[in-house]
Amino acid sequence: MFRLVIADDEPDVRDDMIACIDWDANGIEIVGTADNGREALELIRREHPDLVLIDILMPEMSGLEVIAEIEKDGQISPAFIVVSGCDEFSYSHQALNLGVVSYILKPFMPDEMLSALRKAMHKTGVVSFMHRTQMPTLLGEIFSRSDGLSCPFYPVVLEHTLITSLLDGDEKQTIAAADGFIEAIFTNNSTSTQILDCFLILYAEISRNLFEMGLSLKENPFVGSSYPQLQMKDIVRTALHSVCKEAVSLVAGVEGSGFAVKNAMVYIQRHYQEKISLERLASAVYVSPVYLSNLFSKTVGMTVSEYIQKVRIDHAKILMRDPSLTIVEIADEVGYVDGKYFAQIFKKVTGRTPAQYRNQVKMNETP
Repeated sequence: MFRLVIADDEPDVRDDMIACIDWDANGIEIVGTADNGREALELIRREHPDLVLIDILMPEMSGLEVIAEIEKDGQISPAFIVVSGCDEFSYSHQALNLGVVSYILKPFMPDEMLSALRKAMHKTGVVSFMHRTQMPTLLGEIFSRSDGLSCPFYPVVLEHTLITSLLDGDEKQTIAAADGFIEAIFTNNSTSTQILDCFLILYAEISRNLFEMGLSLKENPFVGSSYPQLQMKDIVRTALHSVCKEAVSLVAGVEGSGFAVKNAMVYIQRHYQEKISLERLASAVYVSPVYLSNLFSKTVGMTVSEYIQKVRIDHAKILMRDPSLTIVEIADEVGYVDGKYFAQIFKKVTGRTPAQYRNQVKMNETP
């Protein structure tokens, strides 16, 4: 899936952007929205999206200032699409100079938006992974002849199943998901370009997950192979099977170390007072969120969120011994901005409310 951020200070416009396109069917996941430039900048830096839809005139920072800051950082390079009500040459000229893929005027038509997104998808995600992992020559040549990605139907649920199975090291389930994916894209897409584009989005997602684990597919699984007697469906299935088997093998080779899990646990211990998302944690230890989630549960015996809760509540128990601190202050100290929510989590973890626990501690310490 391509990751998308939407930034616009007009709620109705943001809602229109979200509602006007079937994102899953086009292989796109909305990972966050922002209603001002500063928030957009922080969101982009945190989520590392592939695509950004952004307005120009927003509070705190303009869209152009956000784009310039991201360009200056040089750490991430999403494809930007400007969606603006300003039909002024100076703005469009600045946007183009900053490398913006498209400049769309409000109000926009869904087809216009989708066309811009496909153009942006062509310039980011898949292309970057083709360069990074040296995409198989055969498919690379086919891809280069298309005018951008076009997937009327993209089986996002099957992609998720395949990636999860792959990161679990389950080759049988991965191949089964791959076969389901192949059947779905051939049944629901009408042209060879659409089918290959779906394959390329999946290939990019597999490559992304491997790259975030420090792994990469071999240069060209098609070297020395030819398929003169096979139909296109068989070629794509054979290619995907090859990619999946190699990916599972690569993951299996590093899974036993638990290195990422140990680093994640250390990170949580150091940053439990802050807001820790799975994406942020995975980025900090250089693996994908799906991989970390699966491996963490398997290694530690609890989910990442459960472990974060445990660490926070353990620290809260220590702070409970200080009578000068209120429950709300303790909640804030361990990373909960909402005192009521903290109380719910505390009781869920310990079986007692914060007040009951504090009274019990006081009774035990009374001579």
